Amino acid sequence: MQHKEFRARTGKNIKSLVQQAKNFTKEQRLDEALTTYEDVLKENPEAAGAYMGIGKIHLRKGRLDKAEEYFTGALHVTRKVAPVLTMLASVAWKRGDVNKALKMSQEALDSDPKLIQAALMRGKILLQAEHYEEARVIVAETLKYNPNSNEAEILLARIFLKMDRTNEAIDHLNRLLVRDPSSWSAYFILAQIHLRCKEYESASNAAGNSLRINPDNPRASLCLSQALLGTAQYLKAVDILENLLAEQPDMWNVKMLLSWAYFLNNDLEAAKTLLKRMAAGIRNLGAVHFLLGDVYTAQELFQAATAEYKAAVLHSEDLVEKYPALKELAEKEMSDRDKASAFKQLLSEIRGNSFEGMFEESE
Repeated sequence: MQHKEFRARTGKNIKSLVQQAKNFTKEQRLDEALTTYEDVLKENPEAAGAYMGIGKIHLRKGRLDKAEEYFTGALHVTRKVAPVLTMLASVAWKRGDVNKALKMSQEALDSDPKLIQAALMRGKILLQAEHYEEARVIVAETLKYNPNSNEAEILLARIFLKMDRTNEAIDHLNRLLVRDPSSWSAYFILAQIHLRCKEYESASNAAGNSLRINPDNPRASLCLSQALLGTAQYLKAVDILENLLAEQPDMWNVKMLLSWAYFLNNDLEAAKTLLKRMAAGIRNLGAVHFLLGDVYTAQELFQAATAEYKAAVLHSEDLVEKYPALKELAEKEMSDRDKASAFKQLLSEIRGNSFEGMFEESE
């Protein structure tokens, strides 16, 4: 009788510890969650949930070897292997081992064909591997079993976008929003689609709805700023971007878009100051120097402009391969004024007068 009571107390204690660890994880108190899960394993070395919990924390912290170690440990103490194989697929995916990730995700589905986490993981891997039709099939099948899955609906929309089936992507997002009007991510993707189609008013509305639900998404703020620039609301865009840059000082896209907003608003000195700071870095220097060239051209400082354009060409191998006229122009003998004017015209054609076109050389 005493032995049974001891086991009952131990089991209750373990259950309480596991719940406490889960709560810590939800509250982003990961170190405390990790310690608590370790206490669970001291009480019960075969607690599969603790192995999984520790593995997920290590995965979130980028400790892939430790995550794999604990997920592998979970395999040895549970009969429900599909969730564990799914997490091992995630580890392989983060390592860049797509083939192993696909293998593990398939093994997870073979073990439990209806496990939505396994299907979504495989869909994401296939999407990244550009196996779009196979990804579409598996995610669409998952939606049949889980028609209320927002994650599956959004993933399917992303797949349709990669397949250039934009209307179907929009249909799925709108269907999701009818069912769940609080899905900020669905609004966010809609905003991105409208931006791509240069439907700036619709993009602004969708981005605004996304931020209304989740105001802490800097990418949605960036999207809203792009939409405002598309409708020539430059000062509103500048205000949003300056606030965003104060919160996200290392976010390159914010700095670049703010420079573009300054330029469009004819605040050339502000644009030049920010771009010069960016030119001292290492990221996407082609885009930075091209825009600096535009600024100097607008200021009629043509010698400085041509120097920036030439530097931009040197930093933009992929773009030059796609548009060899850039290199030809850089090497052509002509006056600085004429060369700057020619660069401005050529870049306008390449960019399509949009912010998005400024990133082609860095993709």
